Amino acid sequence: MNLDEMIKVGMADLKVGKSPDVLTTLGLGSCVGVAIYDPVTKISGLLHCMLPDSTQFRNNSNKAKYADSGIDELVAQMLKLGASKVRLVAKIAGGAQMFAMNTNNDTLRVGERNVAAVKMKLSELNIRLLSEDCGLNYGRTVEFYSETGEYVIKSVGKPRKVMKRFRNVSAIVTLLAGFITAVVMIINRYSLVSFLWILIGVMVCFYAVSRIICFIVDRKITKAEEQEEAERLEKEKERLEAEEKEATEGKNDESDAMNGNQRANR
Repeated sequence: MNLDEMIKVGMADLKVGKSPDVLTTLGLGSCVGVAIYDPVTKISGLLHCMLPDSTQFRNNSNKAKYADSGIDELVAQMLKLGASKVRLVAKIAGGAQMFAMNTNNDTLRVGERNVAAVKMKLSELNIRLLSEDCGLNYGRTVEFYSETGEYVIKSVGKPRKVMKRFRNVSAIVTLLAGFITAVVMIINRYSLVSFLWILIGVMVCFYAVSRIICFIVDRKITKAEEQEEAERLEKEKERLEAEEKEATEGKNDESDAMNGNQRANR
């Protein structure tokens, strides 16, 4: 999907959407991008908060500027759209320390404080945090896909990250394999020792195999997405070059026309 087709969330801003909407925000430094999602209705919201606590400021009318009031407002708008609070889950990114500072002064560690405030608010609202990509010293651009629940993170000079495509697959496969194995052994009246050894062996094997398969599939999908992104950027570059060339030709034509008029006036 092109950037022009995405719902853009500005700094100190929030937006909500539903499948197939894609929400994006640019330039997350010390700010935090909070994506909240209802996986059943596929209603999503994205918040770009700048500061942790609205109660510390008199002029706090812009709720999206702060982690505490921003998350409250985001959840409220999602519920109006039809989301269920009990199903809401979250993914977050950002909270970087953009400038190196050897200090213990919490006031200057805005990124860390933002992340802590976001986690505290999510916990207060009983919204489960599925994954995070926070801290370090580089900026991030994020995209949240309402159809799949994927949270894509892009940073200059860093590999593209997706949170997390197959987060629970290995656990589900392992539990299912263990359950089926246990039922079969109970029916066949295996001894307790044999039961435990076989059950552990089966679960370990299935977990390892499922992790490997998920890793391979994820790498293939990621490579395909990176190729698609490269093609999109190349097309965007060609479009910009074409527009620049057209603008230059337009200026030249205008200049030629003006010169022609000047000669005619002489």
